[in-house]
Amino acid sequence: MPTLQFVAAGIAGLAFAVALLTYRFNGRKSKTDLFTSMHDKLIDPDVQRGRGILNAKVKGIGTVHLLDKDEFECVNRSLALYDTLAMYSRRGNVIEADVLETWGPAMYRRRGKIRAFISYRASVDEYESWPHLTAMLDDLDMKPPS
Repeated sequence: MPTLQFVAAGIAGLAFAVALLTYRFNGRKSKTDLFTSMHDKLIDPDVQRGRGILNAKVKGIGTVHLLDKDEFECVNRSLALYDTLAMYSRRGNVIEADVLETWGPAMYRRRGKIRAFISYRASVDEYESWPHLTAMLDDLDMKPPS
């Protein structure tokens, strides 16, 4: 009888291990799927255009008002997606290392222009937009991507 109990306990332990591994695999897969979805949104041509406008036309807070309505909306959308990605990263919904490796260098290079746009929005809207993106930029300032 004790041998049967050991076999049953072994099978139960094996089943638990398989369930744990399945849970871990599915959790990583869902994080990867969400990251892939965000990446696809960030490489959309209109969103890329917004980052291009930011690079080309925003020299500081004093130049943001020179953007026309369409340009402003394109930049705004691209930074809103950065903020969403940063939120997912900070909450553990995506793998932070993937975010920092893939998008960290671009965010870091544009950080001054991004901060200028955020500051302009704050002066017009009277509230701080994109807190997750701001926090990620702060983190990147402390530990720049290599």
